[in-house]
Amino acid sequence: TFPLECLVCRDIIRSTFFREAESTELRHAIVTIGIVATVTLLSLLTDRLGLLLEAAGIITAIPYAFIFPPLLYLKLDPNGTTMHYGKICAILMLTFGGLFFILGFTGLVIKIISNVPETPDLSYCEAMCNSTVAQMLNQS
Repeated sequence: TFPLECLVCRDIIRSTFFREAESTELRHAIVTIGIVATVTLLSLLTDRLGLLLEAAGIITAIPYAFIFPPLLYLKLDPNGTTMHYGKICAILMLTFGGLFFILGFTGLVIKIISNVPETPDLSYCEAMCNSTVAQMLNQS
């Protein structure tokens, strides 16, 4: 999904900062390198990368897949206020998308507040590995 996210981010930067200017390959390359460098720096600075990816998925993927399409369908529906199968499906999809977004975002906030570690405590594994290596060295 990174190329898609980079495309959207680059387009937003272009329309926000370079609206009147003509697009050039150099500016395109500089903005793309800037986006990739920023994302790389953020991923290196965080020790909870899974949490960062989960936040990105909740904030971007759920609206893209489950909220915006039914909203657009309901807005552009030529039948107006008449209830029909397509409108019912769109309303159900929008309801479930909103519910998943709220539940996912709430779960994310709870994870951040409670500071749950990403990886379980593996100290027992390290102790077993160290004792096994010591036994192997003593047998030699």
